[in-house]
Amino acid sequence: MANRMSMYSMASEALGGGSQPTQVSTTTLLNAIHNIYLSSQPHQLDASTSLVVNTWLTAAQVGPTVDASLAARAWEHARRRAEDGCVILGSLHPSTPSLLVPFLNTFPFAIPSSVHKSLEAIRPFLRCVTPNNPSAARQIALGVTLTLNLTGSVTGATLALSQGGIDTKKGLLNIPAEAGYRAFDVFYYLLTSASTPAEREFLGLKSASAYALLARSGTYDPPSYLLTADDAASADDFRQALKEIGIKGSAHRNFISTLAGLLKLGNTLDYAADSDDLEEICEDVSGLLGMEPEVLLHQLSTEDRQTLVGGLYEALVDWVISKANSAISAQMLRIRDGDESVDGRGVRTPNSNEDTGDTVSISVIEVPDPALGKALAMRTIFDDTLGINAEMIEDGVEVHPAGSSVVREMQQAVAEVAPDLGIMTGPQGRDRQHELEKREVILEKVAYASEDDGFLKKLLFPIPGEGINLGRAGHDSPANLAALPAITSAWSAGTVSRQLRSWRLPEWANRRSRNLDYTADFDVDEFVQRYGALGCKDGKDGIETWMLERGWSNGEVFIGKERVWVREGPWWEAESMLDIKPAHSLQSIGQNPFNTGFDTGYSNNGSGFFPAPAMDNSINGSNDHLVHQRNFSQGNMSQVTVGQNPHLNPNLAPNSNLNPNLNPNSAPSIAPSRNISAGDYGLGTKGDTYKGQVYYNEDGEFTGILDPELAKDKKIETKELPLGRRAWVTFVWALTFWIPSPLLTYIGRMRRPDVRMAWREKLVLCFLIAILNGMIVFWIIGFGKLLCPNNDKAWTAKELGNHSGKKDFWVAVHGKVYDITDFWRQQHSDTDIDTTETNMMPLAGLVMDGYFPLPLNVACQGLGITKTLKLTSNETIDDRTAIHTSGYYQADPTSNLHNDNWYWKTFQPTIKEYYHGQLVWKEKEIKNQGEKQPEAVGQVW
Repeated sequence: MANRMSMYSMASEALGGGSQPTQVSTTTLLNAIHNIYLSSQPHQLDASTSLVVNTWLTAAQVGPTVDASLAARAWEHARRRAEDGCVILGSLHPSTPSLLVPFLNTFPFAIPSSVHKSLEAIRPFLRCVTPNNPSAARQIALGVTLTLNLTGSVTGATLALSQGGIDTKKGLLNIPAEAGYRAFDVFYYLLTSASTPAEREFLGLKSASAYALLARSGTYDPPSYLLTADDAASADDFRQALKEIGIKGSAHRNFISTLAGLLKLGNTLDYAADSDDLEEICEDVSGLLGMEPEVLLHQLSTEDRQTLVGGLYEALVDWVISKANSAISAQMLRIRDGDESVDGRGVRTPNSNEDTGDTVSISVIEVPDPALGKALAMRTIFDDTLGINAEMIEDGVEVHPAGSSVVREMQQAVAEVAPDLGIMTGPQGRDRQHELEKREVILEKVAYASEDDGFLKKLLFPIPGEGINLGRAGHDSPANLAALPAITSAWSAGTVSRQLRSWRLPEWANRRSRNLDYTADFDVDEFVQRYGALGCKDGKDGIETWMLERGWSNGEVFIGKERVWVREGPWWEAESMLDIKPAHSLQSIGQNPFNTGFDTGYSNNGSGFFPAPAMDNSINGSNDHLVHQRNFSQGNMSQVTVGQNPHLNPNLAPNSNLNPNLNPNSAPSIAPSRNISAGDYGLGTKGDTYKGQVYYNEDGEFTGILDPELAKDKKIETKELPLGRRAWVTFVWALTFWIPSPLLTYIGRMRRPDVRMAWREKLVLCFLIAILNGMIVFWIIGFGKLLCPNNDKAWTAKELGNHSGKKDFWVAVHGKVYDITDFWRQQHSDTDIDTTETNMMPLAGLVMDGYFPLPLNVACQGLGITKTLKLTSNETIDDRTAIHTSGYYQADPTSNLHNDNWYWKTFQPTIKEYYHGQLVWKEKEIKNQGEKQPEAVGQVW
């Protein structure tokens, strides 16, 4: 197992053995690897690379081996150099366990609990069982990026997959038809008893053998040689992790519906599937995914559906990762506000300067594919045209080129995984691009056919890319290894030797240790500014003189054309000297000369940029610091690891007389088991020394430390409160008099009267804001209803025309709108005219004033109008059989319409039950009618 750390800003003094002083051969390296395997220790290949030996068996029995010093060095370089770093966790064989979480736990700072929960939730989507590994990874790469401030504390974290995505072919679509292979673990967790009966009934879940995607290999349970493996227990933990990152309620229902839909859709990927079964499956899947079944059945071929399953699964994983990142961000916000600690178990005191200033990031990337890991490593080490190698050569570092056979093997390794490295110019890159374009077309078709506000559409936009992880076959069977009497019995010299030679690790060690093992680089002026306090003079000559005074050879520190390149040993030696330098000598290294003793800044940095905290004497220390003493975690002096140093005495004050040369501004040590930030309460040394003292009494009088000399020659002036302030105070008390001050003092813990008054003012402000918001809402909603209470019961002729359906039948008669949907089918005619759909439907949505003429002698009584007088409507009536003529002009004397009062006594009481509002006209329309009708001009109506 190779842990590769980026050469741009990584590495530090070795916690284990140093670089090989002599020529490294395959035999010597194999012997060294065997020794560290027996002791479960890492081997340092060069200053920034460690080798560890792991299989799934060693990880299951004693835990995987990781190099904790590599994490510490990465952290030291990031915070001291203020540069981003990257650690790559590579694998030389397919039986490697995941080292991502164990490696994260070795950092000398606390990892937020939400990061662990997020990784626990994502793992089942990426892992599956194979004969070579019970938890084989199918992603191209998974990375965790930790954002730190320059004190070394975590301020943010994100998770991400590489652009290559996930190998869904080997993990889901085309599982090898051999015993021992399973699909992604998440599908088996869905089918366990952890699913509730309601979920199983709603999703129609069956046994794993009923799904074609899972039945290909005939393996449905974890390997029998794993005595503690249980899908049901793992499913419970998985559900809890999902809940922790916010996937619960409707989000969880959408999530499991999509998983169940993918399983069922897998049964349609067989070309010989029965058409009736295919139609039934598509109906079920469309209901689970929220889309039309015709799209799956007729618009997508079998191959398209296979592409859809893979693409939709990757989209679902991306959605889970986005939810995880949101949960991490929310926890970091709570930590910043002091509402929660990093481990999520309690509340901590926020640091006043924790989120200010610059930040750096450390990315930890796990690359499970040996082929991709080999290409990454060999390209970084042996390619002199790219990266840091090209930069060093350009600056004048003499480097012997790698052998032609090594270069050819590097080029071949890069060509095999070119698309995953972003190289899309070759045949593999063009094929990958074609697959991505085809997938995008299919997913877009499905997305546009899904519901607008459905989960599927949210899932598919933006569409992720698809990558293929080819993998490599292993040599050892886990079932055979599990029966071995001891984990060291699994050692195979031939297997390990082949891995060493495949990655060219001997050539790697020789090339790095001779020419390229520089782990820090500076501009000339930057180097002089940083180490000026140690005697380094200006210019290249001054640097070279200082280098010779320190006894460093030209190979340890190289002065190039523009930059200074430093190996790990000299760099850490110089940093250690800065850490123990007296505080008064550090003002020349970029420190603000006007800082006071109360400025905490980055006081726990331990670097030359900022004042370093002092460490207590140990049994091998000296007052003059003549003997190099390597403090714990490379001298990081962090709040997480300080308590673990056996030489530290937490009860010894740092400004003790035992060591007067130590920095007097260093903060006293609190309990080393506490997880605190720099300056504890955000107040520097003052916050530490007087953390238990109350500075104000119950009457609000200051009782803290006050130097009388500060008041000398000072004139104290008393001013009365202005009228506006007095009025405001009176108003505040008038609204909050019902809240007694003792309640705020003892229950609210507001000891000072100004704090209590500020709380009352905030309460009044919130009350005023609520009243103002209520007034605004009333003005927007309620005031309009007061002025026009029936504005929702007014309809125009155009709106009336929109209601002309069989189940939406509206008409208007004499200015009133009626909804006669429940009436129009009834036989309401007492003549020989039948009420049929043919007769009635043309009348839907019409203004029927002309269909109900009124007898003028009854409508206009008292005017002497005879019953023979009538008005003729100025509109064309298409169906004259629908005219309800009443009174004298009704031709049928047997009809009720022959009655003069039919309209008022029969029609209006019946139609009133269907009243729906008023028919209204726009002012512009009334004006146009008056202007366009010449017979109305000059007359009054």
